[in-house]
Amino acid sequence: MRRLILPLAALLPLALFASSCGDDDGPASPTASPMASGSPTVAGTPTPTPPAPGAVLAETLARSPQVFVYLAGKGETTATVGAAFGVKADLLRSLNQLASDTIPDGQALAIPLTLPGTLSFVPDATMEIALGVGGKAGKLVLLQPSLAMREGYLGRLALHRVRLADGAPADEGFGYVTDYSFTDRPPGKGGVPDPEAHIAGPALSVAGGSLAASLKSDTPGDLYTFTRDGITYAVKSFPEARKSAQELAAMLQTAQDR
Repeated sequence: MRRLILPLAALLPLALFASSCGDDDGPASPTASPMASGSPTVAGTPTPTPPAPGAVLAETLARSPQVFVYLAGKGETTATVGAAFGVKADLLRSLNQLASDTIPDGQALAIPLTLPGTLSFVPDATMEIALGVGGKAGKLVLLQPSLAMREGYLGRLALHRVRLADGAPADEGFGYVTDYSFTDRPPGKGGVPDPEAHIAGPALSVAGGSLAASLKSDTPGDLYTFTRDGITYAVKSFPEARKSAQELAAMLQTAQDR
């Protein structure tokens, strides 16, 4: 199945995430807007695709860097999704206002990031298991920004969106795309989340395996492709990052590299 994750302190009231943000200086200034449920249709233009079920709620929650949004695949349940990302099924059901544990194909889910410590960026162990890292996915590794990169951006870098190809069906292969965004203020300090922090704008994207080719860019320097142990990876840089994609690629690491 193909999975999509976007990154709240768990179970904070929804209204908290619509509050105004601080005015600290930082590398990013634009404020992301929640997903619109629709837009006017103009003659001669395609009709906008309606958002997936639950997408408006998930996108609203994802304004906080403490949350992911995940697009469920066919046959998934709160138990299978929770196991993949280290979250209890009843928390997923409550946070996403689900009526049952059965999740429709394409349902967008908000998933709280509940990892301890300041070094945690993604649920390494569970995501690597979902990707088949170290086993059926071969030499595919999960690359993420190093501590030095985060410090260079004053700690205002957060995981915002992830797509996973987990080998089901087999012809999709194994791969991932992780999108990172800047926040308007550090999302936490000493492992304690800051509920006033919000996603501000895109920073970089990292892709590997069967999804590496999905990153596209028409601007020289904004896309860098490389191989590691025979696996293809790609990095895309956005203007707010103020570095080339190749420079950012040199600052990626695996959980084992830390």
